[in-house]
Amino acid sequence: DNICVATGGKSICSGDSGGPLVTLDTYEQIGINSFVSGGGCEGDAPAVLVRVTNFLDWIKENTGLNV
Repeated sequence: DNICVATGGKSICSGDSGGPLVTLDTYEQIGINSFVSGGGCEGDAPAVLVRVTNFLDWIKENTGLNV
């Protein structure tokens, strides 16, 4: 599953892949920058991120962290 985020005229740029999307209140990472839309950094297209919860089992198994 993906998360689409309205960005107000700024978007994910080339080189931002892998960067986090975090909540402002708890600083919990909920997404990972996935790809740049056709509009690029200045486009009005939403940013598309991968939902972190899809990979929690993999993260736990490979890091030993309790996430």
